[in-house]
Amino acid sequence: EVLAGRVVCYNVYATSDNRYVALGALEPKFWEAFCTAINRPEWLSNQFSPATCHNPVFREMVDLFASRDRQFWAALGAKADCCLTPVLAIAEVRDSDQAQDRGLVCEMTTAHWGLLYQTATHAGGHASREIQRSVEPPPFDRCP
Repeated sequence: EVLAGRVVCYNVYATSDNRYVALGALEPKFWEAFCTAINRPEWLSNQFSPATCHNPVFREMVDLFASRDRQFWAALGAKADCCLTPVLAIAEVRDSDQAQDRGLVCEMTTAHWGLLYQTATHAGGHASREIQRSVEPPPFDRCP
């Protein structure tokens, strides 16, 4: 229940720019840091309250996140250390320092599709990256 996004402290919220942030303030210290950063001490006792429209705290949180853009919330999360992070688009994940440093994305140029990006697995080590680069996916017209 808790890890399924059914509580206010562990959920994904839409921002004013139609992007998203993820709040993962499961530990009391992170929830307290979040409530302090947004100046809502009255929410402290509602950490594990349900993320439903019947819950006034959840409705207020939805409205609060929707009042600012993702960049604002990402900066607040970084400053407050409250487990509040931006939800990245696929291109942002691909281009992130973390993905680049770990070699998590492979590029493959195919005759039919052109440049493709694939997730590199660590299950097969470097060999898996070579296999991923060499196997061209079929065009849609050959797929059932």
